[in-house]
Amino acid sequence: MTGLIGLIMGALFGAGLVIAGMTNPAKVQNFLDVAGDWDPSLIFVMGAGIPVAFLGHWWLARRGNTLTGQPWTEFMQGAFIPEAD
Repeated sequence: MTGLIGLIMGALFGAGLVIAGMTNPAKVQNFLDVAGDWDPSLIFVMGAGIPVAFLGHWWLARRGNTLTGQPWTEFMQGAFIPEAD
């Protein structure tokens, strides 16, 4: 089940990159070339991703479990809080 969820999420993420044009190396280089021919369109892609990620984290925090049934607090501690030495 975990592998299937990972496959679906990865495919969704990849489709978003293709739709946004982030698989085109010239577009990404133009975005990074601030002093030259700058293309600011990828800022909108990142700006749209922030509210989606926020809503997803908010929903999972309220739900209490991840989609695989792992407790949300356990997932957050393992992913973001390093253990003390």
